[in-house]
Amino acid sequence: MGFGSVSFVVVVLLFLLIPLMIVPIVIAKRRKLPHKNVIALVSILGTVLFGFGWLIALIWSLVQSAHTDTAS
Repeated sequence: MGFGSVSFVVVVLLFLLIPLMIVPIVIAKRRKLPHKNVIALVSILGTVLFGFGWLIALIWSLVQSAHTDTAS
C-alpha cells in the first residue's frame, strides 16, 4: 500500500463524510430551529471526533420542535 493509495482513501472518506456532516445542519436550518448554529457546531466537531457529536446533532435536529411565538 503506497502513499498514493492512502491519499485516495483520504479523498474518498472526505467525499463521504462532508455530505453526511451537513445533514443535521440542513435539517436544523430548514426547520428554523433556534439552536441551529449550535447544532452545526456539534455536527462539524462531532464528525471530526469519532461521530458521537454528529449523531447527537442529528437526533437534536430531528427531535426539537421549531420555536413558535404564541404570545399576542
